[in-house]
Amino acid sequence: MKKAFFITIMSALLICSCQKENEEVYSCNKHLNEWAHENLQSIRSMDRDAWLNLDEEYKRPAFNALTPEQKLLFWKDKLKEVMTSFEWSEPERQHLMKMYRYLEEHPDIYEPDFFADSIREENFDKFIATWTVDAMIDYEWTEELLYGILYTGNRMTDKEGHFQIVHKKRVMSRKESAPDENCNCNKETEYKNCRGEACTGTERGCGPASAKPCDGKKH
Repeated sequence: MKKAFFITIMSALLICSCQKENEEVYSCNKHLNEWAHENLQSIRSMDRDAWLNLDEEYKRPAFNALTPEQKLLFWKDKLKEVMTSFEWSEPERQHLMKMYRYLEEHPDIYEPDFFADSIREENFDKFIATWTVDAMIDYEWTEELLYGILYTGNRMTDKEGHFQIVHKKRVMSRKESAPDENCNCNKETEYKNCRGEACTGTERGCGPASAKPCDGKKH
């Protein structure tokens, strides 16, 4: 019953996008979008370690400006880091490997037209829902831990799901960080803490492995 409940809550929702004609938009914040365009060359030579050192408000536009290949390497690196930085039981490690293998088997997941195929998007959503529910039921992983693993590229600091946030060049806790004025979460996959408030979204950069649209505000 619990699995059925979690799977059925996954539904398609529309996004209000700030995409401009003939121009890539990396943030709906004009200043951050201009910063990403001005620094595009350096961003596209950036690895995840360099990304981790960015001030927090620059991380999402920087990620959105990465190439599809960079985004794939970014999330494979994040998952490898999670698997090797903490002690997991063998079944837990294999569960993390399922997510890693999904990325390996779908190297085009960050291509702009990946979700243009509704069947492919539905399969992705079902995979994420099943993987998440299995983790919660079989291994008693909390929502906080799942968020730390799959919903932020930031470095996890413990198995409770806490992660580092950099603001004004010092590491702060998530509670200390300033709120994002733009859409900063995906309503479909972060349904509990993501509200459908008025905000302007981007086509990708939120949700599991930063693969879904940003179309809501986090609370």
